[in-house]
Amino acid sequence: NHKDFYREFSPHFEIRTNRFLESTGEVSLPTKGSRLYFLSQYWIDLKEESLPVPQKLPELGFVLYPSQAGPFWFSATTAISNFWREEGIYGQRLDVFPRLVHKFGKDIIILQSLGLRETAYSLHRSENNSLHRESIEYSLTTYTRLWKKYGSFTHIIEPSLGYTLITDSEDLPLFDSTELFRKTSGIGLSLLNRFINKNGEFVIFRVTQDFDSELGDRPFLPSKLEIGIKWPLSLRLDTSYDFNTGKLESMNYDLSMRVSQATISAGQRYSRKEDILFYTAGIGIEPYKSWYTAGRLWYDAKEKGLKEVSIDIRYVSQCWSLIMELVRKPGDFSAAVIFELKGLGLRRFRI
Repeated sequence: NHKDFYREFSPHFEIRTNRFLESTGEVSLPTKGSRLYFLSQYWIDLKEESLPVPQKLPELGFVLYPSQAGPFWFSATTAISNFWREEGIYGQRLDVFPRLVHKFGKDIIILQSLGLRETAYSLHRSENNSLHRESIEYSLTTYTRLWKKYGSFTHIIEPSLGYTLITDSEDLPLFDSTELFRKTSGIGLSLLNRFINKNGEFVIFRVTQDFDSELGDRPFLPSKLEIGIKWPLSLRLDTSYDFNTGKLESMNYDLSMRVSQATISAGQRYSRKEDILFYTAGIGIEPYKSWYTAGRLWYDAKEKGLKEVSIDIRYVSQCWSLIMELVRKPGDFSAAVIFELKGLGLRRFRI
């Protein structure tokens, strides 16, 4: 429940830069084809001067897993949620969402689904205490698979074309992703390329373009490109480009390469909407099986300065391990020593 807990104590860069702290407790009763659960979630927003986050305290839900009857599958979710926060609108919500899925075809496959959604609210601190929304979601997707085998690998192309219709969309208070169910009439085109050799899939990339007529005079959504490479280097990249504005909306990548006993890595996070641009770089050396040393830096291109430099030294034995962490931030330096006994947990001493 302390905002600086992970920033101070987590050795993982990805966790230290999280937007939220999340505390979750859940009791689940699974059956053969369904699940009944009781869930509570408490969120702490780490962003300065942010509005209070709606807390889910608690939620009772029922999930019916897809059950097949010939070419049809039926599934459903139902949840009763209580949201609370110190400021702003809060209250209770009932959400019922059954779905029917139908699939047919062999060379060209057609997949369609129909969902009916009912959402009702009992709100406090709101001009209208009783809100409700009835929506229909229909989607139709057609796709096929083309492949050609070369000498040492196989190239697979999977084009797909889809249509999504969501009727009606009320102006509702935003509690979680349930309220993001907005009015849509869109077409999506996707082209997936996969390259496979005897060791499995080693290159994959996908191009996606969506069109939504409900967006008025700018119906084209940002084009997306996703790339994944396993060999001869490791690369994960996703980027989006908005043709309406002629600007790059986001670009994120993680690159790593093994050179002898060292692993070199680099990464970038960019979002025009969130005004984020930073780079990461690191190197890890494993001269012996028991020893591992790694260094990492984080450079903020918006503020034009190093945000963090860290060094990890690890010694791993069969039953225990010793880890030393050195972290340098603007105006702060910390060192931590971790002794880990396998199966007994860990003890950390902070300097």
